[in-house]
Amino acid sequence: MRVIAGIYRGRRLLSPTGDRVRPTSDKVKEAIFNMLGASVVDASVVDLFAGTGGLGIEALSEGANVCWFCDNSGESVALLRRNLSLLGVGTEGRVIHADFRRALREIATRAGGTEVKSSVAPLPGVVDLIFVDPPYERGYYDEVMQILATYDMMSPGGLVVMERAADPRAEERVFPGFRRLKSKRYGHTTVDIYERTEDERQKDALRGYL
Repeated sequence: MRVIAGIYRGRRLLSPTGDRVRPTSDKVKEAIFNMLGASVVDASVVDLFAGTGGLGIEALSEGANVCWFCDNSGESVALLRRNLSLLGVGTEGRVIHADFRRALREIATRAGGTEVKSSVAPLPGVVDLIFVDPPYERGYYDEVMQILATYDMMSPGGLVVMERAADPRAEERVFPGFRRLKSKRYGHTTVDIYERTEDERQKDALRGYL
């Protein structure tokens, strides 16, 4: 694993041994950031199911303002912290060791703080770009997208980059409040990019929060 472009270009990243964690390949990562282009610059990013942080680190390297790295695995978080340290990433890289539900709640209510209270209303539009790459066999896509819409945490036009197992028989996934912009297949992986739509964002804001 390496950083493709930007200020950390060419730097190697630590990777886990075995097959428990499935980092995004350099080929797929490069394709994703080619599609995203300048939308990464100055963005507030979430690397959900971050693993060792390859996608979020690439975003920071290519100009993102801040990235929240979220993972529930202690082993992955330890490697992630080492990668951030090796690169000299400062406060722009924020690590949340929690499952995706708690992590999203934390970002929405505290913009990455450590204390989470259910009585605190989410802060609208705090995220511009989110990477969603869960274990393929577990899914979680519908639940993640529902949380994003209900918390109203995506900025207008905010982007969700979703990785999933390639299946030519699968129908297009439809998520209320989002529209699919692109879908590309790379070997055994399909990458979908969804955009948060302003009209649906306004409707969801009126429905309260979880």
